Amino acid sequence: MNNSVCTYTFVVDDFYADQTGTLAWGALGRFILNCSNSHSMNLGIGMGRYDNNYYMWVITRLIVNLDEPIHKGQTFKIETWVSKVYHSFINREYVIMNDDSKVIGTAFSVWALINAKTRQTVNLVNMFGPDLTLIVNERTNNLSFDKKRIKLSEFPEHSSLDVKFCDIDINQHMNSIKYIEHALDLFPSELYLHYFLNKIEVQYGQETSLNDHLTLINNKMDDQSKYVEYCKENGETACKVRFYFR
Repeated sequence: MNNSVCTYTFVVDDFYADQTGTLAWGALGRFILNCSNSHSMNLGIGMGRYDNNYYMWVITRLIVNLDEPIHKGQTFKIETWVSKVYHSFINREYVIMNDDSKVIGTAFSVWALINAKTRQTVNLVNMFGPDLTLIVNERTNNLSFDKKRIKLSEFPEHSSLDVKFCDIDINQHMNSIKYIEHALDLFPSELYLHYFLNKIEVQYGQETSLNDHLTLINNKMDDQSKYVEYCKENGETACKVRFYFR
């Protein structure tokens, strides 16, 4: 196991930009996931078949912070590494740089390896051996979730979403980036024309599958902070997303 830190280069082609002419958050999220998957493969711990079972990495937490927008036509880089290995989880860090290698953003995520059939997490050291700790680079961006209790507004908006075919990914559940995109569509487009979305915090809960019915609770906090919660019919939370504008 080597290549503890890897850097990947991307270009914001027209179809990756939103109506503001900057990199869409959905596209940025997919680039981050792409880096995570590619780096795991390079380390020899990518999703795949081990001991006659198929295993896959699933993301449970994500924070992305941008200091400035990434514009259409711009080249940028994402550097990623594993900063911590736990029993069943890993912490992954990211640095986002422009084409001059200036840092313009950071990100943090938590991943679990699960058995695709049982959907249960596995012991990572048992799976990959004691040398797994050699992949760790302890450098950290020190990103953490806002622990302030969210006060729900008196009349939060409720909307519904039926999980469709295009929401489902190869892991047979709603893709993690789809939660971000569906939540962003709850806000008026004028918001994005007057404010810059510079940070998101996502906490993933119970998986959602094709044809699941979700209730989205859109809590109007203020112009610079939004909170959306996805609730399943069984009462479980599928996802919580917090957005920060400036």
